[in-house]
Amino acid sequence: MDSLKNLVVGRLLALDMDPVSRIALWKKYSLDSHQLYASYSILCSRRQPLTLKESQELGVEAVASIARARENFIRRSSVEKPEARDSMIKIVVDEILQEN
Repeated sequence: MDSLKNLVVGRLLALDMDPVSRIALWKKYSLDSHQLYASYSILCSRRQPLTLKESQELGVEAVASIARARENFIRRSSVEKPEARDSMIKIVVDEILQEN
């Protein structure tokens, strides 16, 4: 059964999905959230906040985690050098992944 799950997850990872849909799908089927690093990175570092529709799709817990991470990223971005951006986003996404 694990090999089938791994096959399905591999195929899902290969699909071109928007980050919100990917996170919602992973949560719905209790998949390994550590595979969502890129999706969380996109949502935490983009300029625009989550829309109402995205928030509804993700659920309260995920929205709260992403909002907290975005705030941390913005706060750190204001005092860090621009070249430190990648390491800052890694820190805030790791915080989300530790919560899940």
